[in-house]
Amino acid sequence: MAITDRDRKQLWGLAAAKCAICRHTLVEPAKAEEDRDALIGEEAHIVAQSPGGPRAGVPLKVGVDSYENLILLCRNHHRVVDEQTAKYTVEVLTALKTKHEKWVHSRLHTVQTYAGPTRVVLKDPERPVVLPRITTGKQAWNVVHKSHGYMLESPDEDEASEGACDSADVFLTTARDWGEVSLEVEDQGRTGIREAERSMRGLLDELTSHDLVAFGAPVDMVLRGGGGPDSDWKTAVIVVRPKEAVGDIDSLIVIFGDLMDLPSFEPESAGEPQAEMG
Repeated sequence: MAITDRDRKQLWGLAAAKCAICRHTLVEPAKAEEDRDALIGEEAHIVAQSPGGPRAGVPLKVGVDSYENLILLCRNHHRVVDEQTAKYTVEVLTALKTKHEKWVHSRLHTVQTYAGPTRVVLKDPERPVVLPRITTGKQAWNVVHKSHGYMLESPDEDEASEGACDSADVFLTTARDWGEVSLEVEDQGRTGIREAERSMRGLLDELTSHDLVAFGAPVDMVLRGGGGPDSDWKTAVIVVRPKEAVGDIDSLIVIFGDLMDLPSFEPESAGEPQAEMG
């Protein structure tokens, strides 16, 4: 039996499209007109569907795919509750779901203290953000591993050749793809991680052949807005620049604005190269 449309709408609606544990928003708005918003939430079973699964065997008065046996979670917390079943029992998950839905109801029926749009902001805006140069697959993996969001920048075609820009786009897309499946890769152990590192190392070599340099780091940010509390939002920030624009520097300083949009990266003519964001 599959989850019905009615149960799915009830689950997402009563949870306000937020994780029942960390309350991260589980809809990623599209940045381009031709794209659709991405649904990044997971409909987790409180009592597992399959024998031997998390919390399997607990008697149910309803169907296993019914709303009552489902809880809406982000990918990270879905993994946590299914691996830590001694802590996250049926009773605990049911209580968390009820508490979250009551929280949503209270926010919808009271005056909001913050009515601004949901946005990502720096956790520590006073601290400079430094992006080290990425030269190995292991460094690239550490940047994207377990990231919630991604801020990626390729050179413009007036800065680099068409082939160079294509190479940068492939590297950034691949890095993001590995980040989005990093938990699954981790399940495969060192073999899976090494495959990811080798994949990104090969693409870094391709960047070098086009005289491009990559900089990146995981940046601590928070998701703010929507009437809820701030939520931690680890963001992988990766910038690819022409080597002639940055020389042999080991790191790039990034200046963020309020909106966290990606602008062009223009190093200053003297001193440490900087890139302004937002």
